[in-house]
Amino acid sequence: MNFFGRIKTLFKNISTLSRASPELKSALGRVLSKVGIHINAQNALKVTAVFACVRLLSENIASLPLFLYRKTETGKEKATDLPLYGVLHDAPNPETDSFQFWQAFVANMLVYGRGYAEIVRNGAGEVVQLWNITTPYASDYLKYVFGGFVFVGMYNAFAFLLRAFGDSKTPLYFLVASCISNLLLDLLFVAVFRMGTAGAAIATLLTQGFAAVGCGIYTIKRMGFLQFKRKEFVFNTSAFQNIAVYSVLTALQQSISSFGMMLIQGLVNTFGTTVMAAFAADSKIDSVANTPLQDLGNAFSTYTAQNKGAGETKRIREGFRVTSRIIIVLSAIISIVAFVFAPNLITLFVSKDATEVIAVGIGYLRIVSVFYVLLGFIVMFYGFFRGLGEIKISILMTIVSQGLRLLLAYSFAPIKGFSGVCWAIVIGWFLSDLLGFYMYKKVMAKKPC
Repeated sequence: MNFFGRIKTLFKNISTLSRASPELKSALGRVLSKVGIHINAQNALKVTAVFACVRLLSENIASLPLFLYRKTETGKEKATDLPLYGVLHDAPNPETDSFQFWQAFVANMLVYGRGYAEIVRNGAGEVVQLWNITTPYASDYLKYVFGGFVFVGMYNAFAFLLRAFGDSKTPLYFLVASCISNLLLDLLFVAVFRMGTAGAAIATLLTQGFAAVGCGIYTIKRMGFLQFKRKEFVFNTSAFQNIAVYSVLTALQQSISSFGMMLIQGLVNTFGTTVMAAFAADSKIDSVANTPLQDLGNAFSTYTAQNKGAGETKRIREGFRVTSRIIIVLSAIISIVAFVFAPNLITLFVSKDATEVIAVGIGYLRIVSVFYVLLGFIVMFYGFFRGLGEIKISILMTIVSQGLRLLLAYSFAPIKGFSGVCWAIVIGWFLSDLLGFYMYKKVMAKKPC
């Protein structure tokens, strides 16, 4: 068939489709309203009333308790001994609780008329996990957000450069402005223009670009030595190698840490869905508790690098002592809050009806939170060695910390159960701190006083 013949066939097919039944048009996504507007799931959700209805129904249904029963001679009873009970009632998987899972599942059913979940079984064929299958909305959102990673990298590069020269306020100002503008653009794109999840993603992308470009322009204007002429743009092999080595080693360190946590999670999964749900909630609390300590470690890394460049070894020692005192005080406050308010913190992530999950989560927190000071010193040592350029020592500490934690966890678990995993985490922190202090003494012994 020649070119013109194909065009004629195409128009003939379009004409045939236009006369098709409403059922066929619906199946092909060509439903038109009486006013001639193309309707699909994404367009429908841009209507505020539709979005509100979907949200209201999905949240209300997800908040209902879901129990698994077995028949008995006198009627029925809750089958709490089956793994599927915990999957349905407490946490379908380690990353989402029951409410989050069923809200997304019901929303898919309301919008698409169907909901899908991946079923994970153990060796006995029992259902131990359910995972919601990604909807087109998540795909739309991630498509734009992934594109913003280049802006995240730009912003971080300029922000760290400013911090290296003692200016930590300006990056914060740009970050605050970016957050506020993100909120305003979300309202504009979603509520006014009705762009749905794509609008929220575009708003995030634009505000990330604003923060990166704005911070970059400010940094270049403020620091005259960054205002290069065209002839000064040359490829420096030595500088590239140094940056590449630091980047790869830092990424390796993060990968080792993530891999270690994945293996710990695998061990935790063997204790059943109740412990899985509790550990998932506790991990989120640990992450929040670690944030101020991690930021303190990053600040100390910048401080150490500045004084190393200036040859001020005495100031590095003094900074180490001051940072240690701050960590002790700050971690003590965080530990007290986590220990005292453990039940309240757990119920932020777990339904109040899940009493067994809450009890296990409280047990974990009241062991691990007492020793947050050890975690604080770990991130301080990481920052210190990164600032000195001794990234290999940071990696060694990570390997020792994760390796010992895994060894102890798999050794204690058969004897002490889940509490053995908790104590293994704490002991791993302690031994990593001992190594960090030893390496600190060894490295600083070579520095002039």
